[in-house]
Order: sequence, then structure tokens, then C-alpha cells
Amino acid sequence: MSPARILSPESGLWSANGPKSPTKPLQKRQQHQLRDVDLAGDLKALWETRWKAACKRQSHPFQDASYLDVAPLMAGLIQRGVTSTSCPTYTTTFLTLAESLAADARASLLSPENTERASALLLRTCALLRIARFPAATSTMQDACALKTKAYQLQKSYYMEAVSLSGLNSPLDEVLIPHIHDPATHPDASQRGDLKTHGRQGVKFVRRPEIPAFVRVPLETLLTGQQCAVALIVSADRTGNSKTCEDVLSKGWACVMIEASEEGPEAESRMMSSVLDWMNGMFFFDMERVVIMADAEVATRTVASHGARVNGVVAYAGEQTNTETPVFAQSPLCRTLVVSGGVQVVVESSGLWTPPLLEEEAAAEPTMVLSAYQSGSIACAGQVETADIGRLYGWMEAVMDSSASEIEVAPLLLPVQSGQVKTKQRLSRWFSMDITPPGSDVEVASSLGSSLY
Repeated sequence: MSPARILSPESGLWSANGPKSPTKPLQKRQQHQLRDVDLAGDLKALWETRWKAACKRQSHPFQDASYLDVAPLMAGLIQRGVTSTSCPTYTTTFLTLAESLAADARASLLSPENTERASALLLRTCALLRIARFPAATSTMQDACALKTKAYQLQKSYYMEAVSLSGLNSPLDEVLIPHIHDPATHPDASQRGDLKTHGRQGVKFVRRPEIPAFVRVPLETLLTGQQCAVALIVSADRTGNSKTCEDVLSKGWACVMIEASEEGPEAESRMMSSVLDWMNGMFFFDMERVVIMADAEVATRTVASHGARVNGVVAYAGEQTNTETPVFAQSPLCRTLVVSGGVQVVVESSGLWTPPLLEEEAAAEPTMVLSAYQSGSIACAGQVETADIGRLYGWMEAVMDSSASEIEVAPLLLPVQSGQVKTKQRLSRWFSMDITPPGSDVEVASSLGSSLY
């Protein structure tokens, strides 16, 4: 049994009990994330303008999906005159194919050599169920129709089954993290009083909410109890990070996946405090080596509120432009790496970044731009304009494994060598891991032009 299995299975979906009072940044974030929802009543426009490209790139909400599964269903729905994702026909169409794929996966398990195929089929099933419950988000499933609620519950169970087949050396555990910083059950000390005072005043006690999370721990830690580094992934759907989680585990790091709070920046900060406090209580997590991976807006707020508690933050942005908009409203308290696309057309992802699609039949590889920021500075320390996923994990490894004195060296750039263009310098530690070809050039920028708010 995994040492992470210390909490009871999830009995419901977590949502903060605090008052909902959206601030300006929250309202802007909602507008950014609800672009697909704005087209929920026009299925044809949604598919042709946004989802078709996203499905080909397996961007949100099509993580782990097969284009050959989704495209015929969408074409059939449009041809039959289904115009809204709220229509029961829309949901049942995806549910039917999902159940068929799940049955095929279970049939594959009759042959032990087909375990990998069964896992892949179940992940495709999860993708169909994620699309079936659109536009219902996981944190608002209580208000969704019965069909979409069923789709979510099936999606979660099939995902856990898929990971159990593919991740035999690092099983997936679902845990409930006590939300000890919830304002309704953990008020300020000045307002709390003692237990007797509470009883005399007739204070109504509220059950403390819990934050559902997926946890995967590398095999070495499971066998020996040795502490491991941790990647905390915050996204819109914790079942949509299978590839990222596998990459993290291959590095020997643990993976904790939670869903972003939709209750506002204050609730988001309290949730992050509860999660980090819980992680600190787990003996097998090395809290001296923690990196958070989240979408841009969550990440940029986290580096200002909780940056002092982690080694670094990876912020997944969208399109990179040439504006002078600063990335951070406040100086980051830790190293930050902003991942963005260097093209004008981008497939948005409500979570971890997905490579953009240039054109429908584009053959050229999309660009991944990495922009590194120092602790306490809103100026970009270095930028790699044609990066790959290996450089990203190289940065995470360097931030986790370097000593404090090395990490604080600024700006981690080597002097310009003779013969090189003066406006370019070599980035040293962050991007010069063994996965990076020696001599990689980067441009030094004063700021990252990316509209995150």
C-alpha cells in the first residue's frame, strides 16, 4: 500500500465555504476560461473554430483523446441538428461511445499482454467523458444534470483504473486533504474564542471541507520510504495530466494533482496553504524540493503568496506577444519559468500548456518559449525561444537540486563570448543540463510580452 493512502476516499466534491466575491483579476480569469462556454449554445461554431484544432493537439478538454473518436461524433451531432452541449443527445452520444471503449478495454484485459492497450482505451474513454460533461466543471458538478454528473463519476473511476494498469510501479492514490485554512471552519484567532465560549454563544459548527487530490509516488520511495522531490500540479481537471505525471515520475519525483479553486484569489491562496501544510506533514515528501506547475494566472499569484515555501513555479501561459505588459503584479518570491507559445494562433489550455497549432495542416513544429524569472525580480533573466519539454524539466531539476547559494546567483548568465552577437548571451545553469545541446543561445529580455490577465 502506498504511504500516501492515509485519508479516506472522496465522498463528494470540494468547494470552499467562504463568500464568493470575485475581484477584478478573477473576473478577467473567468472571461479567459469561459471562451469555450460562450459557444456552448453553438456546437458547430465551437467545433470548427476552437475544438477541432484543440482535439488534434490533445489540448484541454481533449487530453488523451483520439481525433478519430471525437470528429465523427461531432460531425454526426451537427448533421442531426444538435446545437447545444446542454442537450441530452449531446451527452448521451459521447457516453455511448465511452462505454463501448470501456467494454473493449475490459475485453483486452483477458490477455495479459494487452494491459497497455487497455490503459490507452480507458484514457480515451476518460477524454470522451470529459467532453460529454462540458460545460460542467468538476467544481460545479453539483449543479449539473444527472447525465453530466454520471459522466464525471465514470471519468474519475476509469482514470484511476487506467493509471492502475499503466502505473504498476507508482499507483495512483486519491486522497482528501483537510482544508484547515477554510475561513468557515478556521476563523481568525481574534474571533475564535475558546470552546466553552463557542458553546455558550450557540455557534453553529460547520464540517470542515476537504480538497480532493491525486497522489503518485515513485517506486523507490514506495519501497524504501526515502524522501522525494514533489511537483504540485494545479489545473482545471486533475484527470487530464497523465502525460505530465508520467514525465514527473520518470524523474524520480512525486506528483500531487489538485483542481484550481474557482472561489477567487483569497480562496485560492487558502487552498494552497492547506495543500502545502498537508504535504509538509507527509514524511516521504522532501519539502526542500518542491515545484508548482499551474496555469499562468494561478501561478503568478502563487509566486507572490507562497513562493517562499517552494523552490520554483512553472507558469503555463498562452500566446506571446510584443506588448510591454509585465508578467507579475508583485515581485515573485521564488524562481519562475513562464512557458508560452511564440506564434499568433494558439490552442488555449485551461491547465498545462499545449503546443499551438499554426494551421490545420501545418507541418512545421510549433514553438515553445521558455522565459526565466529570478526571485524578487519582474524582469526576464533569460529566454529560450525554441525550446522543448526537456529544457523545461531541466530547469525544474536545476531549481530543485541546486543549493540555495547557487540558486540566488543572478542573473545566471555567462559573459558574451567572442564572435557572438552582443544582444545574445548564453544561459548557464537553467538550460544547460545534459539534455540541452551546448552553446544554446538565448535573448536577454527586460520583460515577457504575454497578456496573462
